[in-house]
Amino acid sequence: MKSLKLQKVKVGDVLGKSLFSEKGELMLAAGYELTQEMLNLLKKHGYRQVYLYDEATKDIKPLDVISDVVRATTTKRLNNSYGEVAKSLDRVHTSPLHMKHRLADDHSLRKILPVGEVNKAVSGLVEEILDNNVSLLSSLPMKSITGKTFEHAIDTAVLTVLIGQQFNYEYKELKLLGSASLLHDVGKLVFPQIGEKQEFTLSFQEKWLMREHPTYGMLILKGSDPHSYVEQTTILQHHERPDGKGFPQGIKGDNVPPLKTVEPDPTRIFRHAEILAVANAYDNYISGEMDGILYTPQAAVSELVQQAGTVYNPHVLRALTKVIQFFPAGGEVMIHSTSSGRWDGFKGFVMTANSQEYAKPVVLLMQDAHGNDIDPEEVDLREEEQVQLELII
Repeated sequence: MKSLKLQKVKVGDVLGKSLFSEKGELMLAAGYELTQEMLNLLKKHGYRQVYLYDEATKDIKPLDVISDVVRATTTKRLNNSYGEVAKSLDRVHTSPLHMKHRLADDHSLRKILPVGEVNKAVSGLVEEILDNNVSLLSSLPMKSITGKTFEHAIDTAVLTVLIGQQFNYEYKELKLLGSASLLHDVGKLVFPQIGEKQEFTLSFQEKWLMREHPTYGMLILKGSDPHSYVEQTTILQHHERPDGKGFPQGIKGDNVPPLKTVEPDPTRIFRHAEILAVANAYDNYISGEMDGILYTPQAAVSELVQQAGTVYNPHVLRALTKVIQFFPAGGEVMIHSTSSGRWDGFKGFVMTANSQEYAKPVVLLMQDAHGNDIDPEEVDLREEEQVQLELII
């Protein structure tokens, strides 16, 4: 199986992984030969890349952190939960600025979030990760435009759980972290027209309004589950920064490991929020939401690391580097240079990722340096002293 940019996909190619709609319904099943109508559907939904099955790459098996069943079920539950909130908010005819007071004081806006649905969703997600003993994000996400709200929520939640495991969080704490991650953007439902926009396209006024979405999210959850203090705090603070220049509170962090042994200080950023901040930013980078550019996993991590200590907790960033596979199985790569020079300019697909030396995976070469197709050749880049590799997205 291989991951390929949508513009390279042709009629007759076989879909390698099933695709689901923003409601969690099966849209296209794995194993089907793609028709022009199907390709048009993928373009309409804004997919940038998909997994394909062919004879040459049949032995490449990207490992998903959660199964299609769990992802689809979680998407359905989030769609239902967010939908109930949206319907309740739509009945309130007031400005976003006044909505803050309504959410805090209006009893008709209590219990608008089906907390039970969210609890079931996060339980299924966390249990599958723990049951399968998964600790590494080792496949490329298939992102779309129409499904981006729930794709982002789920992918961010998965990443927070993986990072939480690096700090030895147990099941109960991973559930709290995952629950806040699934709901971290629910406050954007207060202004849906703005919330659906990409961050880099927002006007100055819209950006300032968006800075309140953590507060709205916290109030929505507080009204529906007053005892969810941990999740409320995590949602409220997921855009705070260690240097105090975040929002909405402008509180600082201590840049210490986010361990349970550290006594919570209400004047400092809560440790779960520090993890969510990193996972949220990483997923925004690789999906193009941050600035319109699609970042590779390596490039996204590099951007985050440059902001260590000021924008993000460096201990959380260190944990992030341990759970992200920069060159995952099935990813298309170009070999820019090697010590021997033998494979310079060749293209292929990662067969086996290398968790120790990430730039030296086993690659199935498919094209030579001149772009000509060749008989597939398996090359172990660990045999090279130096390798410069690029993931093509």
